[in-house]
Amino acid sequence: MPAQISSRVNFLPSDRFEFSKTGKFLNWALTTGRYLVVMTELVVILAFLSRFWFDRNLTDLRESRFQKEVTVDSFKDFELTFLSTQSRLNFIKQTVDSSLKADGELTMINDLSPKGVDYSQIQIEPGKTVLSGFAASASDFSSLLSGLESQERFSEISVKVLRLSLDRKPGFDFEIDAIKAQK
Repeated sequence: MPAQISSRVNFLPSDRFEFSKTGKFLNWALTTGRYLVVMTELVVILAFLSRFWFDRNLTDLRESRFQKEVTVDSFKDFELTFLSTQSRLNFIKQTVDSSLKADGELTMINDLSPKGVDYSQIQIEPGKTVLSGFAASASDFSSLLSGLESQERFSEISVKVLRLSLDRKPGFDFEIDAIKAQK
């Protein structure tokens, strides 16, 4: 048998290019580099697709904010009415708290007044009470005056006007100042 001759055919150059720096770089670029390019493309595609998600979220947020602004604006008239009412209620509360509590004083004057006494005007002020009116007789006027003097809430009773009535006869027109006692 004839001897076998082995023949190897090598089509690559034998200059050892793949072991040089340029060759190593090209080998790396052709193997690992393609994975980097694919990964970079995936990141770019994900960024592009996430843009749609972020745009949708931004649109939803803008719509939500607009709806909330409309809701807040719809309560503007109510808020103004409420604040106005609240300020009026505060004013009324202050007025009631600082009022003279005249109902008790009017009840006391009514209880002291004889049947023949009619009032044309009753002024209740912080420091005094002024009673103007008509007394049908001297005894009615005297009874009113003694009743006012017996009250501890008044420190001084003075008769400013006492005259025969020109409009109604018989009787007296009077005006009494009752100075309130300091507590």
